[in-house]
Amino acid sequence: VNDLPPEHKARGIETSDFDLFARINPVDVMIDLSDEVRASGIDTAILTNNIREWSHWRGKVPVDSFDVVVDSCEVGVRKPDQEIYVLACERLNLSPVDCLFLDDHIENVAAAKAMGMDAILVTEDVNAAASSVRDRF
Repeated sequence: VNDLPPEHKARGIETSDFDLFARINPVDVMIDLSDEVRASGIDTAILTNNIREWSHWRGKVPVDSFDVVVDSCEVGVRKPDQEIYVLACERLNLSPVDCLFLDDHIENVAAAKAMGMDAILVTEDVNAAASSVRDRF
C-alpha cells in the first residue's frame, strides 16, 4: 500500500501498519485446535482488537468455523476492557467461569482471569498452548 486515503492518514494510520497486516496470517495449529474443540460440541469465539481499515482480516481467517466473532472495531470497545469480555460471554450464552480465553498479550489474559475466566497466555510455543487447551477438555 503506497498511497493511503486521506481519512487513513488523518487517523494516524501508517503505510507500515498495512504492510505489517499483510504479513499476518492465522496460526494453523490454533485454527485446527478450534476446529477440534468445536467438533467436540464446545462453542468457540474470536475476540479480536482491530481497526476498521483492517476489516479484511476476515478473509484470512475461517470465521465461519467459529460460533461467535466479537471485533473491537464493530463493538466500540477493546481488550482488555472488561466490557468486551462480557459481550463475548453474552453472545456465547456463557458465564465467564465457563470460558477458556487464549491471547498473546498478558494484559488481556489478566483481564480475562479477573472476570473469572480460565485463561492461557499464548507464546511463540503455540503447541504448548494447544496442549494446555486439550488438557482442559
